Amino acid sequence: MKTGDFAGEERRGRQKRIVMTAAGLFLERGAENVRMTDIADECGIGVATLYRYFGTKSAIMLEAGTVLWQDVGRLFEQQFHAPEYEAADGLGQAEILLRAYVQLYREQQPFLRFLDELDAVILEEKPDKESLGAYRRSILDFYDLFRAAHDKGVGDGSIRGGLDPVFVYRTVTDLLNGAAKKFLRGEVLPEDDYSQAASELELFVEMTLGYLRGGDK
Repeated sequence: MKTGDFAGEERRGRQKRIVMTAAGLFLERGAENVRMTDIADECGIGVATLYRYFGTKSAIMLEAGTVLWQDVGRLFEQQFHAPEYEAADGLGQAEILLRAYVQLYREQQPFLRFLDELDAVILEEKPDKESLGAYRRSILDFYDLFRAAHDKGVGDGSIRGGLDPVFVYRTVTDLLNGAAKKFLRGEVLPEDDYSQAASELELFVEMTLGYLRGGDK
């Protein structure tokens, strides 16, 4: 290995450690409460070095979002490749995928809060497509699973034909994400009651399954 190669590998390793540290701080405190100096102090480096590596806090947030989505993917990977999943019909696979989101809400609320903060940053700063590439790919992996379940379901009759899987996926994820963000932000009006938020998400899942279900199911 050449000296330059080693230096480049060491730099990438240091950047990865910084991103992992920042991700932990974002989850623990909320991204808006974490300063660049906080990240630098936690990593034991100067803030100037941190800016030299990443340029902006939003750049670190984007990389942290990518890493966290990948961690979530690994969290559910075994579930989505289990024999029970493979043996299920298309609708059954879609149900497992959708209920995984409810599980995510129950168990990973700091992650979902961070995604809300990251969405706000992306909307405000509008990074280019290239900058969003790795983050987009980490999210779109879940679409591939849904598309495979949809196609299997149409083939085995458990999901009715004639649906646009892209439209269905976007609609369902928008519904679940939007509701989860609202719940996590907290009750606004006296009439609001989010004490059964997870059950509300379960109801959305049931409604989606009813929409997908084939005529003989």
